Amino acid sequence: MVRTRSSTKNAKGGSASRVSISTMIMDAVKVKANCEQAIPETTYHSVQEREPEPTGQHHNFCILCQDGGDLWPCSNCERVVCSLCMTVPVEVQEKVRASDIMFECVCCHWLKSRRSSTGFYRDGTHVFEDWLKVNRPMELSVRSSLLSHPTLVIHLRLQSIPAGGPVEMATQVLAPYFPNGGFRFIDLPFNIGTKTLMDHSDNSCGDLFFGATPGGKNKASLPSECLDALLSPFDNILHGGLFVLLACGLVVRNEECFVSLQDAVVRHRFSSTIAFDAERLQTILTSNLIMGVVERMFIEGYPVQMAMSEALGESSRLRYHSNVYLLTLAYTDTTSRLTITKFMWSHRDIWPWGAPLLTQCPQCGCIQVQWFKCANNECGKVNGSGPQKFRFTKAPDITLLKPRKRSNSAWLEMPMGVREFPLHVS
Repeated sequence: MVRTRSSTKNAKGGSASRVSISTMIMDAVKVKANCEQAIPETTYHSVQEREPEPTGQHHNFCILCQDGGDLWPCSNCERVVCSLCMTVPVEVQEKVRASDIMFECVCCHWLKSRRSSTGFYRDGTHVFEDWLKVNRPMELSVRSSLLSHPTLVIHLRLQSIPAGGPVEMATQVLAPYFPNGGFRFIDLPFNIGTKTLMDHSDNSCGDLFFGATPGGKNKASLPSECLDALLSPFDNILHGGLFVLLACGLVVRNEECFVSLQDAVVRHRFSSTIAFDAERLQTILTSNLIMGVVERMFIEGYPVQMAMSEALGESSRLRYHSNVYLLTLAYTDTTSRLTITKFMWSHRDIWPWGAPLLTQCPQCGCIQVQWFKCANNECGKVNGSGPQKFRFTKAPDITLLKPRKRSNSAWLEMPMGVREFPLHVS
């Protein structure tokens, strides 16, 4: 006899009537004082969509071995090279420390020249005739950095959702890069008055949960209203930041909610936003993607499009679970431009052009996973139609990202359009 068994669900959604929470934005002022006490006065680093510029403060770790030690700071960028990775003869070390001597790291040299590097220069002239010996191969891209600008991570979650998950995993990746301070993680649960919800969005329409009535009924609102209430205390530090929405997919798949989310992204001036369209999102499956994007953007200094492409290649558990949406915000003299891109997993045999093959044949009920025609030879014999066939068409403008280990599968990138908003300077 087959028995059923119960286990704890990772995603416990629900439904709720839509309620306007415009008045709650005023109440957010009451929370602001508490939030400001939790956030240090340090000016935190916002990841902008541009090449990193020298700030006068050099990195804490060698660009070659990613370790500390005795470091030679580059005069052209923020990178440093340690004494173990680059041999500077002892007899000349005092000479090259003179104030008029410039040091050029291996990355800066490679980006402008393929000639041998002497490393140290005075007024553009080589200080030494012999080239410096580099003792270690590059562990990162030659365009990478090892940034350690002051960084703040805020985790806003329903109080009924346990702490942890991909956000805290990402903070554990970031924290070691800040041995001298400058990194802060703040976990801010908000209480919606119920113990049964385990995700942030309404399963029927995509609205975001935010509270409960005195009678215990759940309340939800459009993403823009909910996010305004939650994020308004942080408005002065959100500009240029990365926003990751770990909510179930109707927030993206419902057009009204998705437009509302876009409005909130522009209003709070996030330079990059990541969202998912899985019907019941399992956040643990997003861990590799989030950690990969965060490390490449905040530590290595990659632009988000490049970071996303690389991190998706490491997200093997996410690929069958959810598509990924990337919203990037840029500015012209008169408008804010929000570019929307969708990333889908594709496999030649089981997930053609980002569309999964059905697990069960709709004509005969045969279970199958990798055939474009039903594997049951009896399928369709009753009505004479023959076995069920499945056809998939490549959507226009799809770009195939670089395949990883398997040549028959890869992530696809598909542009979803650009929205323009009037530019409001605050």
